[in-house]
Amino acid sequence: MSEVTLREYIESRMEERQKAQDLQWQASQRALEAAEAALRARLEGLQQFRAQILEERALYVRRDQLEPILARLQKTENTESNLGGRFWMLAVVLTCGASLLTAGLVMFINHLMR
Repeated sequence: MSEVTLREYIESRMEERQKAQDLQWQASQRALEAAEAALRARLEGLQQFRAQILEERALYVRRDQLEPILARLQKTENTESNLGGRFWMLAVVLTCGASLLTAGLVMFINHLMR
């Protein structure tokens, strides 16, 4: 058996601990780099998502632009409804007039036939 001096023993133990710490530090660095890469990828995805939202927002109509159009549409719908009601009423009046005229003619013809 070989005898190792205390100094050699302590130095070898310190070297072993230093190697273990170096390995641990390298593993920590690799883990940190992997986490950083994952975070970069996630942030890139979020940036793309944000850009997509901004592009879509550019297609939206602002409320101040939409309100006059909606007011004109409401006015057009009201006018159409009003005209529809007037034509319906005209049809009713014409139908009643035609019915009265027909009834009058029938009565007149019956009166002449007697």
